[in-house]
Amino acid sequence: QPALFLIGDPKQAIYGFRGGDVHTYLAAASLAEPAPALSQNFRSRPTLLTAISALYSGAQAAFDAGRIDKPPFVDGRIEFRHVDAGGKRSDGDFVRDGKPAPALTLWRAPLSDDKDAKGNPKPHSAPRSRELATQACVAAIHAALSDARAGQALLDGEPVQPGDIAVLVRSHREATMIQQALALVGIAAVAAGKQSLFATPEARDLHALLLALLHSGDDGRL
Repeated sequence: QPALFLIGDPKQAIYGFRGGDVHTYLAAASLAEPAPALSQNFRSRPTLLTAISALYSGAQAAFDAGRIDKPPFVDGRIEFRHVDAGGKRSDGDFVRDGKPAPALTLWRAPLSDDKDAKGNPKPHSAPRSRELATQACVAAIHAALSDARAGQALLDGEPVQPGDIAVLVRSHREATMIQQALALVGIAAVAAGKQSLFATPEARDLHALLLALLHSGDDGRL
């Protein structure tokens, strides 16, 4: 009998900018025969896999115990599965200050100066939260690249380069915020998203130049 085999990952299906649709994935998975999950990760350092496992296993345990309201991946049908290192990567592939770099670093925003009626710090507004997160992100990237220039941040034995670093955000607007903040400290970056190439300032400048070349007798365009 003909058959259709699908390989799916709900944690990848959340990425709408890649055309993913987690609800479609879950609907398909509910109808398909169960398949064995992949048990090894060949892309990540062992300590990173251990850290991620501890993070989400702890979150799942907290949800099961009623200490938090939502499961780790919001939808309870998406389970966290521990995976083992596949042996392609080692902890020494990324070195900071002569030793394997931390696998996972958590950053907490400083408390707000605004107080409520009881004198407790108020939550940051969404724009302020994005601003603080952007500043922290740029500072961390700048520190890594500064260490790399001093020979203290190495990836596979070579100094870390800007192209080795990626920042994951929720929207193109947030990507632009990070990109502009990096540019202010002299770090070049590109932003991937659905924005049309023809809507960029570079495209408009090139369009003006081409029109001037095409109509060289037009003083206004020139």
